[in-house]
Amino acid sequence: MKPIFETGSRIGSNKFRVPNEAILVSKLNPRIPRVWAPSDISDESVASTEFLVLVPNETVSRTFLYIFCSSPYFCEQMELAATGTTGSHQRISPVQAMNIAISLPTDKSEQTAIATILSDMDAEITALVSRRDKTRDLKQGMMQELLTGRIRLI
Repeated sequence: MKPIFETGSRIGSNKFRVPNEAILVSKLNPRIPRVWAPSDISDESVASTEFLVLVPNETVSRTFLYIFCSSPYFCEQMELAATGTTGSHQRISPVQAMNIAISLPTDKSEQTAIATILSDMDAEITALVSRRDKTRDLKQGMMQELLTGRIRLI
């Protein structure tokens, strides 16, 4: 899911100013992970209050924080802490989100190295899934041609 960029005046609800280096995590329906690390944040950038605006301190790598917030563990913890009557109206409060435990190395360069490796692995998995899906579609098409008799194997 991609973020939607709009002017602040088009956001009908309250807004948070988005500081430089921020990570945005959706509080709404945490079963659907929506985590963004904007690369170009201007001084006028704002986000709906439906987002947690997380800014790593000087001891935490932004990349590591982004990878952690995108992890299945974090998403599961967010979902467990969410409140609401139905799946489409659940939210997590900022206090509950900030209580999710995080384990991280104390050395910031080690955090960045871990995040880089995990990011590279995610990119490789995405490429492999895409290749698998294309191969599956090709196989399905070939099976259809064989079953209809348009192509024969000798």
